[in-house]
Amino acid sequence: MSNLISCLRQNINHHAVKRFDSKKIEFIEPDKSAKLRKLIIKASKPELLDQHPKDGIFIELDHSNPLLENFTHFLKSGASGINQKVDFCLITQKDNTVYFVISDLKSSTQGNNDRCAGQYKNTKLFINYITEIFESFELTQAGLIKKFFKLLFIPNEGIATSLPISPCTEDSIDILKNEPECNFHLVNLEDGVGEISLNELLSRLPS
Repeated sequence: MSNLISCLRQNINHHAVKRFDSKKIEFIEPDKSAKLRKLIIKASKPELLDQHPKDGIFIELDHSNPLLENFTHFLKSGASGINQKVDFCLITQKDNTVYFVISDLKSSTQGNNDRCAGQYKNTKLFINYITEIFESFELTQAGLIKKFFKLLFIPNEGIATSLPISPCTEDSIDILKNEPECNFHLVNLEDGVGEISLNELLSRLPS
């Protein structure tokens, strides 16, 4: 029996796993009108293991690949709201606690709307489904403490500070509507490209 991160690395479709190449990974927004069109995450060599964060994995969720564009092919692609998803999820484990950082590239804080809430909810349901399968088949340990976060990357356009990430509990999906400012990470742009470090991203998690 392995820990959850090892289990994910072994069993998730490799086309959906985002690996570091030359100590960086890139997430691209296909909408050419978007202000934030690419997010680059950089890491130092000691932070990585086999092109992954040492204790984590990046799963890319927004795909044009027809085999990966929907969470499930048992539902029609046009099913209203059901197939909404975010750009990526960083999953990292520390002892018996697993952090799920559900992340999306946005052009402004206005992107934090009902659609965003649906993206988060669908992604969280999908991740729970995957992890519960692993647990039920005893591929990974049961009883993990799971902490979910929504983190939106937005252009830094004169906003004074980056606001702290906040946890979202099992019964607080509405936090996305009630506290739309709690989970933003501001990035400086150059020609539509933003850049952060892996360490900077991990620092958003609670100690």
